[in-house]
Amino acid sequence: MGAAGRKGRGRETNLFAWDGDLPPAQQVSIKMPRPIQVANVEDQVAELLDLHDVQNSRVVDPLEFTVRWPVRGYELDSLGHVNNAVYLSWAEEVATAHAEAAGYGRDWSASRGGGWIIRKTQITYHRPAVYGDEVELTVRVELVRGARGVRRTTIHRTADRELLAEVLTEWVWVRLSDGRAVAAPRELVELAAAVTASTLAKRRAR
Repeated sequence: MGAAGRKGRGRETNLFAWDGDLPPAQQVSIKMPRPIQVANVEDQVAELLDLHDVQNSRVVDPLEFTVRWPVRGYELDSLGHVNNAVYLSWAEEVATAHAEAAGYGRDWSASRGGGWIIRKTQITYHRPAVYGDEVELTVRVELVRGARGVRRTTIHRTADRELLAEVLTEWVWVRLSDGRAVAAPRELVELAAAVTASTLAKRRAR
């Protein structure tokens, strides 16, 4: 289906409602045998970073990352618009590329015995993307607290800066040995301390 003027949820989900929506980390069991793995992730991410000349161009900001790519024909629905589900794939793809480029990717995570998996996603569609468009995706880390991480991805059409979609994603840090949610590494919590404080302050002000 086309993406214009639609919401990903019939009712807005508050990803920052911390009290009561997730039990304490030690009581959480993710119902999966192991964290989600993407086949050939190193090759895919390396190709993406090389395509956008990221690897050798500059030091990557660990809290914000932007890439551009063209809409591909197989991503279209019967109306000629990018399929709704593709925006979710894009958000995950750019998050993975960001983590790898900033030095906090799969190898770094594995060395600390854990990894991120997606728990909840909220998406708002504004305008459809079509074949021939180039899109710009910017992912920002908004919070790392306890076992949670929250990223916001905005997707614009490069040519006219039209906002196409926004994706708010809650991730959970899980232990590789048993798939249970545990506190994210302190380095990540400290790295995101300022944006976490800002996000929580905005939530309290609502």
